[in-house]
Amino acid sequence: MAKPVSTEVQRQTGNTYYRAGFLRAGIGFFANYVNFTGRSSRSEYWWVALWRLLIAVLFVAAAWLILGVDEGIVKLFSGDMPRLASLIAWLLILILYGLASIVPALALEVRRFRDAGWSWWWMVGFYGTASLGGILVSTGELNNQPWGYAIGTALIVVTAIFELVIDLLPTKNPPVAGNHAN
Repeated sequence: MAKPVSTEVQRQTGNTYYRAGFLRAGIGFFANYVNFTGRSSRSEYWWVALWRLLIAVLFVAAAWLILGVDEGIVKLFSGDMPRLASLIAWLLILILYGLASIVPALALEVRRFRDAGWSWWWMVGFYGTASLGGILVSTGELNNQPWGYAIGTALIVVTAIFELVIDLLPTKNPPVAGNHAN
């Protein structure tokens, strides 16, 4: 388990959870809810990614329990009200979690880009390019245009690879305890 960093490193990075371990990173994800300033280390970023993956696995497992066990889909369409209520509750929780995690996920990504030495404007460019790719994919599918689908998919994959590379980069100009310069 990673121990908390010094007050000086926290001041330099603008993040109390900088270099957080597994538990502290999960807490820090929501504690830094709208913290778009400062930096986030690779460890903090990837521990949060693991937390989010585990939560996604729980959501998928819950959906499987509701819909996959004991002919769940068939019973759902046959009027199984408790199963329908479970599905609606599951959907509401999924939507609430999704909405609650959008802002801290963006804030964490902005801090990670800054820590790796990249401007957050690159992230805006990546999201814009991936959105354009999504539009091309859907347009290509709807209008039976394979070139739109291919170009859109390529844009999404390339931007995802670039973003992954930046997320994997080491800290640029790492903070040092005892260093009083920004």
